[in-house]
Amino acid sequence: MTQIRICVMAKTPEPGRVKTRLARSIGAVEAAAIATGLLLDTWRWVHGARGVRPVLILDPGRAPLPRLDPAPEIWDQGPGDLGDRLSQAFARALSEGCPGALAVGTDTVAVSPEVLEDAASSVASGRAVLGPTLDGGYYLLGLPSPWRPGLLAKIPWSSPRTRAVTEANLVAAGLEVDHLAPAFDVDEWEDLERLRVMLERAPHLAPRTAACLEALGPQRST
Repeated sequence: MTQIRICVMAKTPEPGRVKTRLARSIGAVEAAAIATGLLLDTWRWVHGARGVRPVLILDPGRAPLPRLDPAPEIWDQGPGDLGDRLSQAFARALSEGCPGALAVGTDTVAVSPEVLEDAASSVASGRAVLGPTLDGGYYLLGLPSPWRPGLLAKIPWSSPRTRAVTEANLVAAGLEVDHLAPAFDVDEWEDLERLRVMLERAPHLAPRTAACLEALGPQRST
């Protein structure tokens, strides 16, 4: 059976293009450094999960992509809002004959190999799965085969209602929905400080991000 795809949704971590809300507090270059660390750690996590096949769904910028090990298979994100880009990724992944696919972002330290394996088990069993974030969104979406066109249409992205509307769409399409443990995205100054405390206690959770934070030193909100 074809392995479950993990679609890592990412932008090239270029100053001014990534972590723009965080950049308002710590600066564009510093925010891009955090985004780089999160991308590197996420890529390491997805390659630590068993029974999956990662692909980088990239919104490329002018700057080169950081060196990822192993070198990624890359699909272009394409145009449209996040729903359009996710839909394109899921449609392509599920057209390969795999039993399901996962999409993850690079805004959180929640996507450990164990979390990804749990999510893969859900979609392999024919259920959808959501990894909720504290702001009303989600850090992971898993869908079983086959792809259902329109599933991610008319969702209010970057809203406290993002997850609720997505889940309502999944249920309306006849899918059972499993839930992962909640996590937080690193989008604002307060999120960064929470992440700093977490990684000071357990840097192994996200070593590249921890190293970026250490290199930046103490930061103050502007």
